[in-house]
Amino acid sequence: MQKFKKFVATLSIATILSLGIPVSVIADGETMPDLFLDAISVSEDGMLGFTVSNIGTENIDVATYPGANYVYIDDFDTPAYTLNWSDYSDQGFLLAGGSSTFDVAEMYGDHQVMVCVDATELVTEDDENNNCAVTQFSVDFEVTNIYLEGGGDTLSIEVTNNGNAAVDPATEGHTFIYIDDMENAEHGYAWETLGDKTFMTPGGTSTIQISPLLGSHTVRACVDPNNVVSESDEDNN
Repeated sequence: MQKFKKFVATLSIATILSLGIPVSVIADGETMPDLFLDAISVSEDGMLGFTVSNIGTENIDVATYPGANYVYIDDFDTPAYTLNWSDYSDQGFLLAGGSSTFDVAEMYGDHQVMVCVDATELVTEDDENNNCAVTQFSVDFEVTNIYLEGGGDTLSIEVTNNGNAAVDPATEGHTFIYIDDMENAEHGYAWETLGDKTFMTPGGTSTIQISPLLGSHTVRACVDPNNVVSESDEDNN
C-alpha cells in the first residue's frame, strides 16, 4: 500500500508539470520573488541611495505589478519620496537574483531614513518581512592624530568624520589649532577655505599641516568648536 501511494504522488507531480502549471502552485515558496532592502547609504558627495535585490527565484513583471518604493526621512508616517518602478531605467532588481542601486537626493547631517520596497504590497513574496530597512545617519568629528611629519618640523593634524553622514561643503565651520596657549588659537581654518574637505564625507579624513614648528610645544586641535554641526558625539572634537 505504501509503494502504491508513493507511485500515485510521483505520477501526479509529473502530470501537473506536463500541463505547464507553474511549479509555485505545487512547491510553495520555491519560485516566488523575494524583494530585499540590502542597504541605505550616503555617498561622499552627500547623495542618499539604497540597494534592492530580488533574492527569490521568480521574476516580477512591472506591467502586472506597477509597484513603488517609499523613502521616509525622519517622518515615518509620510514618505518624502515615492519612486515608481515603471519610472526606473534600471529594473534589474525585479529579476530573480537581480539587484539595483538607486540615488534619491542630496542629504546632509543627522537624519533617520527608512526605505520600503514594494511599499504598497502588490507583490506576493516568499518573505514579506524584509522589504523595509531603517538607518540612522549622523556626523561625528574627531581629531584623530597630532604628529610631526616624518619626525621633522611639519605639524600635521588629522581630522576624521567617524559618522556615516556627509556634511554640506558650504557649512561655515572652523578648525582651531592651539600651540602652548590653550585658550587662544594660534591658527584658525574656515572649512570653506580648505582645499581638502574629505573629513566632511562619511568616514573621511583630512590633514592640516603647519610648518615649521621647531622646538618643544604643547599642541591642541579642535574641529567645529562652535558646534555648527550636530554630531552623535560632541565630546571628542
